[in-house]
Amino acid sequence: RAFVGRERKITEQENVYGEIVPIEEFNELLDSAIQEEYERNRILNSLEKQSKSVKDLAKELEIDSSIVLEHITILKTRGQVDFGEIIGITPMFHKL
Repeated sequence: RAFVGRERKITEQENVYGEIVPIEEFNELLDSAIQEEYERNRILNSLEKQSKSVKDLAKELEIDSSIVLEHITILKTRGQVDFGEIIGITPMFHKL
């Protein structure tokens, strides 16, 4: 929401570097932010019932495991996901 609320300021006024962000670039950034939040919500929904590994989530959601790990890191920072246990050498994550 904060991003959308700043569209006009970002695309019509200069930033501290004297730059104006073209509307096309703003729209690409907005699309990317929406996609990332959608994927994070899919991860949270998947972790609703049971703990899973990054690899399990990647396979289930058909998202590259490196991207899933980035999302898990962000969700952990937000206090929405936490590390649960290690099965063998695989860390398992659960929704808080």
